[in-house]
Amino acid sequence: MRDLNSRNSAKIKIAACLFMAGLFCFSVLDGCTLPERLVRAAGVPGAGEAAGDSESASEPSGIIEIPYEGSDPWQNYEIETDTLEIGDESFSEREEGEGKGEGGDSGEADALYRFSGENNYCFSLLGNDEKRVYIQMFNCFFNMESDVILRTLDLDEVDKCFNYVLLDHPELFFVEGYKTVVTKRGGVPIKLSVSGKYGFTASERAAAQKKIDAKVTEILSGVPDTEDEYEKVRYIFDYIVNNTDYDADSENNQNIVSVFVNGKSVCQGYSMAVKYLLDRMGIFCTLVYGYAGGENHSWNLVKVNGTYCYLDTTWGDAAYRDHEEKNKTYRTNYNYLGADDEILKRTHKISSPAPTPKCESLEEYYFVRENSYFTEVDMLRLQALFERVRSEGEDILTIKCADNTVYDRFISELFYRKKISDFYEPGQTTSYIRDDMEYTISFTSLSENREAPAQVVEEGQVVVQ
Repeated sequence: MRDLNSRNSAKIKIAACLFMAGLFCFSVLDGCTLPERLVRAAGVPGAGEAAGDSESASEPSGIIEIPYEGSDPWQNYEIETDTLEIGDESFSEREEGEGKGEGGDSGEADALYRFSGENNYCFSLLGNDEKRVYIQMFNCFFNMESDVILRTLDLDEVDKCFNYVLLDHPELFFVEGYKTVVTKRGGVPIKLSVSGKYGFTASERAAAQKKIDAKVTEILSGVPDTEDEYEKVRYIFDYIVNNTDYDADSENNQNIVSVFVNGKSVCQGYSMAVKYLLDRMGIFCTLVYGYAGGENHSWNLVKVNGTYCYLDTTWGDAAYRDHEEKNKTYRTNYNYLGADDEILKRTHKISSPAPTPKCESLEEYYFVRENSYFTEVDMLRLQALFERVRSEGEDILTIKCADNTVYDRFISELFYRKKISDFYEPGQTTSYIRDDMEYTISFTSLSENREAPAQVVEEGQVVVQ
């Protein structure tokens, strides 16, 4: 009887310690300075998908959704929390220990080192205790496990680590959510376990991965053999844009399968695929979530030759513009290949689960690198651009103006004072696209001569006199 009382007393002490550890963890997390409240799931619905409001419960049970402060939940990942109340008589020795999936401390230093590279950007933002939970959750998902006992009792910490794991690891394309079970005794949490929710069976995952590997090998074989990371990133940008169709109804459009296997996706698939490729090229890349065009959206933040900048392949895809604006005139949009914070904020708003580095330089911006970024009206330089593009056999030229003043002056000089005629042969027809939000002007039919009436047909098409 004395031995039984001693064991019960020891169990009560263990439970109390676990509970106090959970309180301490929560107070540390709550005291961290983070730019936004974290969401319960990483991911963004495709353009046009609605995201509903939800409210959290003080005592979670069943399927729950926790709202992202100031916005709607990102995506319909299924997140479930069950609460299990047990008595002394059912509290087994296994539940008292670390349990399945914990793995103790063996290899912990190696694991922390393995995840510490640049490709695991979100992991680098975590404290050591959170990193251990992150590693546990990654291993759980990667191995398609269930009932892994975590080294935390804090559901918010689990949510944060779930977000960060999926932001860092697009290879977890088969993960569709997770379930946690909180075990309590006498109302006191003593254990928290996690199980992945998987949209693929193990064999389906292996078959999809085989197709992904073949496509990625093919793509990477075409990467330019240069030390200039801009050229490599532009190659990936062009490949994704030119080989992926924007399709809100595409299968698996929230993961990389949609891009590498189906060739159809939405913003989440585009940005996940970019990260997957750049990770394998050793170029820093992470995902950014927010809003663009009044809808939930995702894109990438990359580091090119040491410069942080933004990459949005979805907005670069003519299929997306065709989908949104039904305008078949658009070609590749390079406005978001190497953009900085100032350019991004004109059309995009960041509201991401993880803080992002500042992007304050245009050094690796497409228009700067291609010498088509204008801080003042310069007709001689524009003429040289026309000649260069024609000599390269291209049929379109886009210039970017630094601000609205430069943009308005170019519009006035080219189309109202008709100086556009200086760049074309008499009788040649040219179409142009002006973007008043992006401050860009695109000229087409650079290499085409055809007879036409000597008049201005309509805004957007000019016949040179």
